[in-house]
Amino acid sequence: MEKTHQLIDSIYAAALRPSEWPCVLQSLQRVFNANAAGIYLLDTEKRKLTPFELQGIDESYVNSYIRHYMSDNPWLSAPEFQVPGKIRTDQSLDKYYNSPGFYRKTDYFNEWLEPQDFYYSLGVNLCAHQSANTKFYMYRSKLSRPFSKREITQFKFIAGHMTRSIEMTRRLAFSESQLNNAFYLVDQLNFGVIFFDEHATIIQANQFAQTLMREADGLSIKNRNLVTSHTAEGKKLSGIIQSALNIHRGQSEPAPCTVNIDRPSGKPPFYVTAIPLPQQSDPFIPSPAAFIVFICDPELESVIPTRYLQRRYGLTPSEAKLAQRLCHGDSLREVAEQIGLTYETARWYLKIIFQKTGVRRQAELLRLLLSDQVFVAPLLPAQK
Repeated sequence: MEKTHQLIDSIYAAALRPSEWPCVLQSLQRVFNANAAGIYLLDTEKRKLTPFELQGIDESYVNSYIRHYMSDNPWLSAPEFQVPGKIRTDQSLDKYYNSPGFYRKTDYFNEWLEPQDFYYSLGVNLCAHQSANTKFYMYRSKLSRPFSKREITQFKFIAGHMTRSIEMTRRLAFSESQLNNAFYLVDQLNFGVIFFDEHATIIQANQFAQTLMREADGLSIKNRNLVTSHTAEGKKLSGIIQSALNIHRGQSEPAPCTVNIDRPSGKPPFYVTAIPLPQQSDPFIPSPAAFIVFICDPELESVIPTRYLQRRYGLTPSEAKLAQRLCHGDSLREVAEQIGLTYETARWYLKIIFQKTGVRRQAELLRLLLSDQVFVAPLLPAQK
């Protein structure tokens, strides 16, 4: 019983540390005297098999299974054995078809299992998500003995814990994937984004913010705190940070505002805004984010690559160039002169651009294109 408890502990530990699954399967092999064990994901619609962890099986046989037996598998023709939690042994198909010896007459057994000395088997579908099933199996040699009723009962008990552990692993992986996707998106933004905890300590900063901080021109990071180059600027920064913290804590404060932070280099000042975040009631979240600071550098040109405009809105090269130059804030007449068009031609192009982008006014066009600029400018080299 103690070994079973230790095995269950290791199963749940593997949910938090997936690198532990090889040890779990090795322990299962020892407990059940099996020469092979494995967990794999099978998507019957996509005809895709993804090994999660396999022990005691050669990779060439895995490839052979994918090529020949992923669809031509006698178990898949028996729907009741695909129900999560349904235990199956090497005798189950014989009973299902009421035909003694049925299983060992199949090509799957004779051409795939027996050559690997997989004679006795225990398997279960741990869980199912749409067309994807997570399966768990163990095999014994022909020189061994069939799995006993006690072992089958024990296997069913352990499989229940494995189902919960696999589900935990899946949910954690999904949450981590969402978090990574969110941070990837934040890293593409063309302005600085810094997350702070309740103590105004930095938790995370995107790539743009990290680059600005390394330059230390007006703003920098010291001991995981955001600091300014001049004391007077520091007071302004502290003011909006304290305001954001007060709102986060439920205290009444004015809406977040933007302050200018001067730069020793003489470049245009940064625009810095502190945005409070809702309180997190989950006690298991360590140092949750309390507020976010956005840092904009007005020196950056609002340039959107013309090829992006052509692809995104179906503009011609000339139309894209006109739209791109308008994002600088120049008037239509000034842009026409810059790119060598007559004013009347530029007006005609602008009307076509309105039709293709679905706007009616130049101000609406600029808002639309500048909202795109936030994301595409870091991803594609600017064109002039």
